Amino acid sequence: SAPMFMLYSISGNELMKTYEWVGNYPEYRAEQTETYISAPMSADNKIGFLAVYGTEKYVYLLYSGKKTREENLKAFQGTSVYQLTWEGQPVRKFELDFPATNFCVSDDDTYMYALVNKGEIEIVQYSLKE
Repeated sequence: SAPMFMLYSISGNELMKTYEWVGNYPEYRAEQTETYISAPMSADNKIGFLAVYGTEKYVYLLYSGKKTREENLKAFQGTSVYQLTWEGQPVRKFELDFPATNFCVSDDDTYMYALVNKGEIEIVQYSLKE
């Protein structure tokens, strides 16, 4: 529930962090009783990245940026998709015309298919060609 993103590489038995971006950390409020300990998140936290998809060339991130206090369940839908290289360099930002909950991208990076909310959930195709 915060904008954070990390890339890792695997080489043999080693896991190495190759990129890290932390927009901010979420707020938690620890609560404890005799029977449990929990750390519920603040409803004022901005929901970060909802879904990630990778192709051979790029990484794509679906972003919300909404607070559950203001948007309720709509905070778990996003209209911004960021395209990055595997080194974490920004390439493009796409703005969807309808809020999406999940997506995928064609192997050749020319089309995105998204589950969008148009009153009902539909699969929509977007062209990523410039």
